[in-house]
Amino acid sequence: MSLLYKDAAAVVDKVTAQGVGLREAFYKSKLKSSNPQKVYALVCKTVKSRKRIESALRSAGLLDTLADRSLGLVMAYDLMYGQGIRGGGKLARMLNEKAAVLKRAVQDDKATSSEDTGAQLPRYVRVNLADLSREDAINKLAAVGIKAKADELIPDVIKVDPSNSKALVESSLVKDFTLVLQDRGSCLSAHSLLAGVQPGENITVVDACASPGSKTIHLLQLMRYRRIEGTMVAMELDPKRAKERLSAYLLPTAPGLASKCGSEIS
Repeated sequence: MSLLYKDAAAVVDKVTAQGVGLREAFYKSKLKSSNPQKVYALVCKTVKSRKRIESALRSAGLLDTLADRSLGLVMAYDLMYGQGIRGGGKLARMLNEKAAVLKRAVQDDKATSSEDTGAQLPRYVRVNLADLSREDAINKLAAVGIKAKADELIPDVIKVDPSNSKALVESSLVKDFTLVLQDRGSCLSAHSLLAGVQPGENITVVDACASPGSKTIHLLQLMRYRRIEGTMVAMELDPKRAKERLSAYLLPTAPGLASKCGSEIS
């Protein structure tokens, strides 16, 4: 069985069974797959389509027979909406045997649903302005077939057509953190905090609850872009998580502004 499915199922289980937020569940999971972007994309799509998938599985007489419901959901998503299940195994065979029923449920749903792609909410992405202008980011996305436009309110946020979500997640701009997948609302915090702060000023910011780190990273990048000096104190209870965030996100995206000053909080 694909590691992609196992990783995605573990995250989906945290979201659906334990009530953990999607981003928090993703960052806290110990992924074994070599492609975390694909894991995140599969999790997002499975959670979004969960009710429809469960309804189809119920119609096929499979829902109550699943030993691992979350694993069944992610594999069923790939069968119903993707290009088919990757790999084999008992669960894959069971789902493939009901492929016609499951795919028919998708077609029936499309025929009766009032939703369409144009009515879906856009995917919001934040641009690291220290590395790339928003206009250039939109042009680079357009060059690879991803439709995007500037957000009307937040100066470093762009809106991506929901039909391009998969291509966006797999984009090199996302992989190198030039673009950051972030909720629109959470992008307001850094701008609000730095309102009125002038280039060259020296400030100290304390983020008392830095998990999962999106706002912290945004603030550091914005300080770098606006040439604001100072110190960011980001508090994270889990030492391992703090180390991972520092090495994987903060240092690459805000060089010279992030450094490790402690691993434990008492």
